[in-house]
Formats: sequence, structure tokens, C-alpha cells
Amino acid sequence: MTMNRTLCYVLSLLTGSVSISESQLIRTYGLKIGVASTNQTWDWTTQSGIVANSTAQQGFDAGVYAEWLDMPLLSISTEIHYIQKGSDVKTNIVVTTEDHPDGTGQFYRYSTRVSYLSIPVLAKLRLTWGSLTPFLLLGPRFDFYLSGNGPFSSRETNKDTFGGTIGGGVEIVSILPLRIGAECRYSPTFQNSYSVQSLTTKNSSMEFLLVLSY
Repeated sequence: MTMNRTLCYVLSLLTGSVSISESQLIRTYGLKIGVASTNQTWDWTTQSGIVANSTAQQGFDAGVYAEWLDMPLLSISTEIHYIQKGSDVKTNIVVTTEDHPDGTGQFYRYSTRVSYLSIPVLAKLRLTWGSLTPFLLLGPRFDFYLSGNGPFSSRETNKDTFGGTIGGGVEIVSILPLRIGAECRYSPTFQNSYSVQSLTTKNSSMEFLLVLSY
């Protein structure tokens, strides 16, 4: 299945969730919103002699989801998120000027920001314990490039990447119309998000989400 066909399939599942929510296919649906602590690996070839150290950035993560198959312990969550990824990178490349051809004592730094439409399809294993329902999440994820700065605005940017998501959280039983929950997830990318002859990068993120469900 191509990435475009996968996108269309998941979109059709989510957009059709409200109309069939009274059937036994849908367990719950709602919103997920929070922050993502994101980082990127910058791997330069040995021949370049360049070394880069990256530190995490904080980004925004918001999405909608539909949870399918209301079985006692297992369900499937299909989701669509807008997520910001990136990192702050310091290299060993010395900054030079006409007045300081041997270097100013400073090194080149980069601050990247890349936005994606992210679509995870996650198996959810849960166990009800009184008013709490702890759960685990695991499954594949498809990221579709929306925009980026610096090197991630060029044609070498991989527009569609594949990764995985693993995490856990808890749902809280509520007397309100909405149920509340929280999730913590780790989402590595298995493909390079940027690639040229001397440099490749990959994304990863930790997401901390508030869940509002019906």
C-alpha cells in the first residue's frame, strides 16, 4: 500500500467515525493535545570531518483520534496529528570572517523546525482498575512533510517517512460528558528525514498529551 493510499484510508476511517459511533465498532473518539520534545540525529560522513551535537526542542502536538473494536482488553486507535519536530545543533565548523580568517572562536549552530501531518495506527492494551484504566500503545506511524526551515526546506527533504510509536497512559472515569486521560509516547523515525551526500538526519520525539474523549 502506498503512502497516499494509506493516508486516504486512515482519513476515511476517522471522518466516518461520528456517523457510525453508535455501532459496536467505535469505543471512543476525541482530541489529543500537548507538547513534543523532539530531537534529530545529524550523521556526517567520516570524510567530511564534521561533528554535530544536537539538543532537543519543544514543539506543539495536536490531533484527533478514533478508537476501534471495543473488546475487553484490546482496541485500535487511528489518529491524525499536527506535530512540530526539530533540534538545536552545534557543529565543529569554525566561524570565519575577513578579519578572522582562522576563526572567531565560535562554531556554526543550526536551529531547525519541521512540521508534519503524523498518522499513527496503534494497538491499545488496557486494564480497568477501579476508576482508572492504565494502558499501553504500540504501532506504526506515517509522517507527511508540511513545511520546514533551513536544510529541511530543500528538495533533499524526505517528504514521507515511516516510523513507530510506543507509549502508555491512563484514562480517568468521569461523571462529566468528557473523559480525561494522559499519554506519554516515544516516536522514532526509521527513515532518513533529510539526506545529501555528506549528511543524513532522522527525527525522534517524546510526546506528552492530554486526552479528551467522548
